[in-house]
Amino acid sequence: MPNLLSKDKNDVCIIIPAKNEAPNLPYFLPQVLQYYRVILVDNGSEDDTREIAEQLGAETVYCETKGYGIAVQTGVKKGGLLD
Repeated sequence: MPNLLSKDKNDVCIIIPAKNEAPNLPYFLPQVLQYYRVILVDNGSEDDTREIAEQLGAETVYCETKGYGIAVQTGVKKGGLLD
């Protein structure tokens, strides 16, 4: 189990499925990135969600298939979180 008080931000990975969240990312993503590794899964955005997430420092991946479950799975695979 990861140590939630660890100073190593790679101990915990946050996967964020997102669609058209560009306006909201600057409000929370910088704070989350201070403490955790973040993988944002773009699930068909028609705005700059992916680009803004990358500019803020998140890892990103595009998931063509729509749906929350497949987006989370895509993030887990991108992060190498499962063998």
